[in-house]
Amino acid sequence: MTSIPADQLATEQIQGSSSGSSPIQATTQSPSKVLVVEPHPTLRTVLVQRLRQDGQLAAAVGSAEEAVDLCRDQSPDLLVSAEILEKSSALRLAQQLGCSVIVLTARTGVEPVVGLLDDGADDVLRKPFGLEELAARCRTCLLYTSDAADEEDSVDLGGRRI
Repeated sequence: MTSIPADQLATEQIQGSSSGSSPIQATTQSPSKVLVVEPHPTLRTVLVQRLRQDGQLAAAVGSAEEAVDLCRDQSPDLLVSAEILEKSSALRLAQQLGCSVIVLTARTGVEPVVGLLDDGADDVLRKPFGLEELAARCRTCLLYTSDAADEEDSVDLGGRRI
């Protein structure tokens, strides 16, 4: 697996590239676009590398402002973001980008997690977390997002959906 410097990730387009990608393919027909917003460069790099192993088109930035700039032309399918960002929050950013969000939080206790879920997070993961757990949660969230999009794009004709 190729290591990608964090500063290079910040400028990589959400459309992704084949560099750093693993030959493992996602279970969906086309790779999903995942944007990681994490202020810590090392964690940001590791998260993107793991998501690419699942065949996702993953990019990463360190701030909400960079995320908005990167996604000017195309929204990601999923946002994986630190809860608290400079000048924003994961939930506010997901709303701006119009995508699902998995929030990474360092807060303990049930109340913060429930609050984030009630406020619109698709999932919440407490730091520290395992990379395999994050990858599984991303796959599940993308599956539900894909299923919902398929429902919106289909038409019911006498009990048959096309």
